[in-house]
Amino acid sequence: MRKFILELEIDGDQHERFEEVRLRDIEKDRLLTEAGWQILRIKWKDMFKDTKFWTQKANSFIGL
Repeated sequence: MRKFILELEIDGDQHERFEEVRLRDIEKDRLLTEAGWQILRIKWKDMFKDTKFWTQKANSFIGL
């Protein structure tokens, strides 16, 4: 069974507002995925609005 390295990111609004940040995230995600990582990105505003849902989603992602 292959094990993955997991990355969980909670992104602030700068990840949507600034094209440079958004493009950097896309490239970072591509490189990490190619290296076998699994990535879950959560927008901070979504986490704030529905903390219970996103906490459950994150827990499921990391296997809790």
